[in-house]
Amino acid sequence: DIKEVYRIKLYGDLNGDGNTDILDMIRLKKYIAGTDCTVKGSAADTQRDGLINSEDLITTKRIIMQAI
Repeated sequence: DIKEVYRIKLYGDLNGDGNTDILDMIRLKKYIAGTDCTVKGSAADTQRDGLINSEDLITTKRIIMQAI
């Protein structure tokens, strides 16, 4: 059997559970505020500008609202 593994990046999925939801938004908010919280950097950069900031928080909220 040949098996291939593909990694798919889901922008906004900061905890790696396969969903972008309110838990990811809370985690990003804590990270931006400087609390002891880790995020998957590339998934947190929803603006894709190389920075993790409030702009990414706004985009993450939009991703969640589109999923509803």
